[in-house]
Amino acid sequence: MLLQQFFAYQLAKRIDYWASYSAQHVLAVIDQNDGLDAMISKVRVVATGERSRQVIKNRSAIQQKNEARKEQYVSERKELAGFDFDKELVSYKSKVSEQIHENIFWPSFGELLTDFDVIVKCVACHAFAKKSSRGLCSICLFYIDAGL
Repeated sequence: MLLQQFFAYQLAKRIDYWASYSAQHVLAVIDQNDGLDAMISKVRVVATGERSRQVIKNRSAIQQKNEARKEQYVSERKELAGFDFDKELVSYKSKVSEQIHENIFWPSFGELLTDFDVIVKCVACHAFAKKSSRGLCSICLFYIDAGL
């Protein structure tokens, strides 16, 4: 009899108590609650609720960005509609190279820009902003590279 008790005790030690305990605990929770289907549906409701709130938040942010873009587009379109291309755009033609060499060239849009006279200017014409490493604007760079 003593031997049978010893083997029974050894058999009980071989059983993984914590693994069986977690399985028993899960089964008890499922048994005491509404069931697995109810638990899954509750989890799904909570998860989709958070997701739907985020979707609504994202859609409202996108709508606000689109409204801002629309207003900006309308304002730019109004500015273009009020711009007189015939009056404001001047054809410089061949006078440009002479005026650049004499340092008297001033573009027609120079009055429209508030800080046009304080921009770092080209070292040759003093009319446009520097664009090259030599300190020249794109027009002077073109004329000097072309040998004009």
